[in-house]
Amino acid sequence: MMIQATVPTAFGLFATPWMLDPALVAAGAVTLVSVGVLFLAFWRGWITRGYLAAMSLFYVAFAGLVIGLHL
Repeated sequence: MMIQATVPTAFGLFATPWMLDPALVAAGAVTLVSVGVLFLAFWRGWITRGYLAAMSLFYVAFAGLVIGLHL
């Protein structure tokens, strides 16, 4: 069932024009950086409760970027 669900979706994505506004690009960039930081932290064994709580600052940065782009 997974292949039956992903193949039509892929065709739809390839056939649709992608119009990315700055907020979507900012969301992708912040997500990419935060996933990279988390990957490095898990790989190095730096994960603590405080570290994971500090990762919420990426969400604050994203919200600030979106608000700044829409003003």
